[in-house]
Order: sequence, then C-alpha cells, then structure tokens
Amino acid sequence: MSSYRAMLCVVAALVLSCTSTSAFVAPTAARAATAVNQRSSAVSRSAVNSRQTQRRTSALCMEGQAAYLDDPMLVPLEDDDYVAFGLACCFVMNDNLKLDEYYVYEPLTAATLETIASSQSLETSYKRVTAFHAKDIFEGPPARPTGIQVDKLKILDGDVTAHICENPVERTLAAARTYKRRVEAQMCGYGDLLEGFNFSTERKRILNHKFEPSFDDNVKQDKSIDVYGREEEEAKQIADLENM
Repeated sequence: MSSYRAMLCVVAALVLSCTSTSAFVAPTAARAATAVNQRSSAVSRSAVNSRQTQRRTSALCMEGQAAYLDDPMLVPLEDDDYVAFGLACCFVMNDNLKLDEYYVYEPLTAATLETIASSQSLETSYKRVTAFHAKDIFEGPPARPTGIQVDKLKILDGDVTAHICENPVERTLAAARTYKRRVEAQMCGYGDLLEGFNFSTERKRILNHKFEPSFDDNVKQDKSIDVYGREEEEAKQIADLENM
C-alpha cells in the first residue's frame, strides 16, 4: 500500500512539473512571437518610409534638374550665344601720384549695353562696343573656355592702346549669360562697331587706387547720419559756455 502511494506521489509530481513548465513556456513563446511580429512591423514601416523618402528625393532631384535646364543663367554657354565687349577709358595712378589714361577691354552685361545704348543723357566711360558669337571670342569651347582671343578686340582700339580686363574669362561668362534672359538687349550687331555714347571721364575710374578714409571723412559720415539734431544741440551748448 505504501509503495502504491509512493507511485501516486511520483505521478502527481510529474504532472505538476509538466503543467508548470507548460505554463512558463507558453507565455515566453507568446512574448517571443510578439517581439518578432513587432520587429517585422518595424522593418516593414522602415522599408515603407525609406521608399517614400527615395520617391520624394527623386521628385526633388527631377524638379531641380528641370529648374536648372529652364534657367538660362545656369546652363553652359553655346557656340552662338551673344557676347558684347566695350572699350572703357580708365585711369591708373603712377609713381608720381599722377593719373594716366588706361584703356581696358571689358565684357558688357545686358543691362549695361542696353542703358548706354538707349540713353544719351547717361554719361559713360565706354567709347565703343562690339559683339561676337561666343565661339568666335573664347579660346576653347564656350562651355569650358580657357581664355579670350584678345586680338579680335583690337577692332575697338581706334587710336588708343588697350588691355584686357582682370579675370576676363569669368567676367565674360557671367556677362554673356545675362543676354539669355534679355535678348532685346543685344543692341549691337555681330562684328559691328557701336559708337556715339555720351562719353565722359569726369567721374574717373581709377583702377589701382585704394581708398582709405581719413578722420575728416569719418566726421562727415557721422554728421551725415545724425538724425537726432545733435549737431545743433552741441553748437548751442558751446555758445552757452562761451557766453558764461
């Protein structure tokens, strides 16, 4: 009888052990499955967000490329693009602090050419202007030029000797692009010589002069921005002191 009870106790213990193990394993497996599902959902959301970001980026790139192609100021120059050059009368200061005339070949922007060619009341330092196709004035292709064919600018000389301006390639590229937006400013024919401007050197362009403000200049500037009437007030105070 005692052995029978012992067997029952062993069986009961085994049943309880299996039940508790199952009770422990089941929640653990459920939690593991839930974690896997959550990770899968997170990966799916990340993939969706990544695809959406890629689509938005692609759309922005396409918009930027379209804007680039539509903006004439950004696209490279072509062979037949319009380029205008002018002969400007400038000055340089010599070692004796005297001014010498110094003529310069300069590229003209659309605004400059249109202004000096259409307004005789406006004074300008330009004496003559001519125009070229881009392929005829640049050295190398206009999209990637390496220099300016200065010899072709001698048509502007007349009875003077001129020099090419500083940074001619960069300045010419920038100036030529302005005519892409204002075609109506191409007021000089290719190879023609445009003259008859209101030429004046009263306001001299001194190329090698560096302006350094003096004490008097600073005083003048201080007075020019005096919006509170301090000058009159100070003069009154000085007058009062003198009368004491």
